[in-house]
Amino acid sequence: MNLDAVQAYAASQIQANTTLAAFGTPILVSYFTPDETARKTIQDRLRQYGVCIHVGPVGAEGDGEKPFLRYSVVDANFEVFVTEDPKTTHTPQEVSLAMLVAQAVQARVDARTPSARCIHYHSEVSEHGYVMHILSFQIPAEV
Repeated sequence: MNLDAVQAYAASQIQANTTLAAFGTPILVSYFTPDETARKTIQDRLRQYGVCIHVGPVGAEGDGEKPFLRYSVVDANFEVFVTEDPKTTHTPQEVSLAMLVAQAVQARVDARTPSARCIHYHSEVSEHGYVMHILSFQIPAEV
């Protein structure tokens, strides 16, 4: 998988889960997304579904040393943010929702595509009272 395909990969994995698909297509956020645009889109999703799932920008690390290949393989890192409005009724919720997202992103696509793995998870409450689950993932990617 190329580095530039990682966000779309994560979103498609989430969208393939019928329970998560009910919350709408995951939003892909980049460093070029204006803050106000991202904030409005997230708030619209929270009003509509009570949940917003968005995939953050992708970074990478690693030495990239594979001298026999035409490309370098690095560890791509990305985060999936799951924001919940605790005043709305939706299911699943809380840690069960975060676990379902982690399982969806880590699901095996096929024998040739490497799977992402969740390397960190935490939750916090935003200044607006929303619960944010932040899941960090890593997957091999070509550059």
